[in-house]
Amino acid sequence: MVNYLQRNHHTHPKEIRVTLLQRVFFFSISAASLWLSFRFNNYFSLISGFVCGITTFFVMHYLLHQKWSLKIFPRLHRFHIHHHCKYTDRCHGISVPWWDILFKTTPPEDKKITEKVTAFYYGK
Repeated sequence: MVNYLQRNHHTHPKEIRVTLLQRVFFFSISAASLWLSFRFNNYFSLISGFVCGITTFFVMHYLLHQKWSLKIFPRLHRFHIHHHCKYTDRCHGISVPWWDILFKTTPPEDKKITEKVTAFYYGK
């Protein structure tokens, strides 16, 4: 099931199958886990960190598919477009680029993103 969703998303990048209701749910769970973590002297810190990390991943992935966020996250956009369109085995760091720098999975610096690829990525 996960492989199908991943393959579908790479074929149709604009189709993100995480709904607004699911995002609100993740934000609510993140807020509740943070509150529990602070309230009960950090007994829930590990769970809270995991839940907040998943929430950040989903939010960043959504943002990276919005053209307006290119001005805010230019490097992450470049990496993510390369991941979708050319180097599916590279550029896996959605929320931070240092994962790709650390594991040497960055795209080649000299590779430019064409208008055709940009149009495909943004669903035009």
